[in-house]
Amino acid sequence: MNRTNSKKPSNPKISFLPRDAVEFLRKNEKCENNYLLFSRFGRYQVNEKNNKKEVMVEPLSDPLSHNKFSTSLITEILQSLGQRQEWIVSQFPDYLKLQYKVNGRLLLGIGGGTPYTTTNPMKLHPLYGIPYIPGSSLKGSIRNCWLHEHLTGHSLPLGSKNLKDYFDICFGTGTDEEQTTSGKLIFLDAYPVEEYKIVRDVLTPHYKTYYNQKGASPPRDDDFPNIISLPAIEDTVFTIYIGINFKTSELDGDLRDQIIQTILSTFSEYGIGAKTAVGYGLGKVTLCSS
Repeated sequence: MNRTNSKKPSNPKISFLPRDAVEFLRKNEKCENNYLLFSRFGRYQVNEKNNKKEVMVEPLSDPLSHNKFSTSLITEILQSLGQRQEWIVSQFPDYLKLQYKVNGRLLLGIGGGTPYTTTNPMKLHPLYGIPYIPGSSLKGSIRNCWLHEHLTGHSLPLGSKNLKDYFDICFGTGTDEEQTTSGKLIFLDAYPVEEYKIVRDVLTPHYKTYYNQKGASPPRDDDFPNIISLPAIEDTVFTIYIGINFKTSELDGDLRDQIIQTILSTFSEYGIGAKTAVGYGLGKVTLCSS
């Protein structure tokens, strides 16, 4: 008897997208936006293991394939973003322009929630699909550095005010339930200068059952490690713009120097992004203009 293997796989990968969208992507064989490929175009597969069904969810693609835009178009987009940000910060009384060169690797956005089984997310721009550092992340990291460097147990004087007063002025005060004041430092999103490099990194929790059960069972040496893929950035330079919304009479030389020194310490000693305690996110910052 002549047999042909025409059966479909018993556990195919099924897309979450509508059928016509899947067919469109299959015919065109490309999508120019890595954000959509990685964050919106997911698919799943049902596997059976030890008489239990296990659902594996994965992205249709990942940012390790680099952006599908041509290199010249990426450069054009980044130059346009840079010009726009130059115009924005020029509206403030003063501003800082810095360049941050990543030493080693940088992890962005991996702390966010993800439906994927063995892949962590990455912070990509929803319109352009390129990696970027949100202004809120920059502000949080620099604010944390100021707290640790200057306000741990004491508050030193700086001119007519102390560093606690300047901390409140620079970063703002209050919570959602309190009376708030906005900070005088305005942090814009940071984008790569001309190009970027995304590489694969891994996170390997050795006690999968212990973590999944939230400590209900003790960690055991016979548990299997769970390898999780992490997209990381290396060999990339970011441009950082910070608007300084002080009046001329409010910003003296000592405070300005203190702000710059805190920024330099943030990137060289504390790092930005995830896993900074083990050396990720460190880099060198150069003051370009102000």
